[in-house]
Amino acid sequence: RVEVVAGELVIVTELADQNLHELWEQYLSRGVAGIPREELLGYLQEVAEVLDLLNQKFDLQHLDVKPRNLFLVSNHVKVADFGLVNSLADAVTDKLNAALNAVTPLYAAPELFLGKLSRHCDQYSLGIVYQELLTGTLPFTGKNLRQLLLQHTQEDPNLAPLPAHDRAIVARTLAKNPEHRFASCMDFIRALQADVSNKHNDSPSDLTLASAAAAPTSETV
Repeated sequence: RVEVVAGELVIVTELADQNLHELWEQYLSRGVAGIPREELLGYLQEVAEVLDLLNQKFDLQHLDVKPRNLFLVSNHVKVADFGLVNSLADAVTDKLNAALNAVTPLYAAPELFLGKLSRHCDQYSLGIVYQELLTGTLPFTGKNLRQLLLQHTQEDPNLAPLPAHDRAIVARTLAKNPEHRFASCMDFIRALQADVSNKHNDSPSDLTLASAAAAPTSETV
């Protein structure tokens, strides 16, 4: 609700329970690296629906997708902080330039570092959010803007902490070329969900054969 009270502008919003970063911290305090995968995918599916609506219906990119901007309200996620939202139709305006100066570098798509906006910037950020909330790690860990710029635009992401079956999916959503990413955020989430469904449908003998055929590894999945 927006109204003027005694000459002052007042904006009233609902009070969220917590954001996803705070939820991740709760799991961390219990000795768990991240939010359980099935629970996390449920939350991020709702995020993906919002981002795709902005993108496909209104030609908008949020440009600040990160755990602290994803809020839980009665166990459902609401996307918040639309201060950097930019229209794809106005991608060369002063508004975009201002937004680029305020993006969070840890989650920013490589094209943003190059002064460009694509239809898949938010999907790139969502891929980073997924890895962080699931594993407690980031694919790029630069300590300053220059390091992060080089990593996002030139280096391969470190996806080793992810479950092996997630790596190719997240690698696609983190492609340097936005045209090589998924068509939508929901397609990214569906790919992760389908991977789980396929594994649940495997017979015990299939799983045994797959394990026997796998090369020895020291990684924990």
